[in-house]
Amino acid sequence: MLHSTFFKPVVVLLAVAIPAWFIARGAFRKRTTGIDISFSREFLLFVFYLYLIAIAAITIVPLSYSVHRAPEANDINMVPFKPTIRAIKQAMRYERFSVRMLFQNTAGNVLMFIPFGFLLPLVIKRINSFVKIFLAGLFFSASIEFIQYIERSFGVYRAVDIDDVILNTIGAIIGWMILCSLRWFAGLFQPK
Repeated sequence: MLHSTFFKPVVVLLAVAIPAWFIARGAFRKRTTGIDISFSREFLLFVFYLYLIAIAAITIVPLSYSVHRAPEANDINMVPFKPTIRAIKQAMRYERFSVRMLFQNTAGNVLMFIPFGFLLPLVIKRINSFVKIFLAGLFFSASIEFIQYIERSFGVYRAVDIDDVILNTIGAIIGWMILCSLRWFAGLFQPK
């Protein structure tokens, strides 16, 4: 199911995004003649760009099932953890669907943003503190939810949930903490 649901949007986005990347980076290189460009930096930027494309495919691009279901008012949740607590209660009664939904909603949203918190400080050196990662994760996740809310006006079904923003932000912070841990660990082996 996951394969067929997300494969087509990812392929379409990549078919447009990859050539656009090379055109944009080629134009940038032309404009910045004489500046030494690092292959590792270019590769890191490209990986981050592909990650953002994947996030767009998962969260923003209308999927086949999302245009056939009518958006309803109860698909907008602004009360933190309301559906998550409901899913936990249902999962405790061993309802299979609720366990799967709980895992997808909580773990999926956290895991989806771990690369964001890990890669962003590597790509943008100024974003290198807890507060900056927190704010960047919060802003990026809230932007996705806002776009999903706007998509509802065009008949695209997307649930808008404050839990997604909270869980995505937690994921970004975890990614940043992993990066900090790796840097600290690597620092132990640096010659003094």
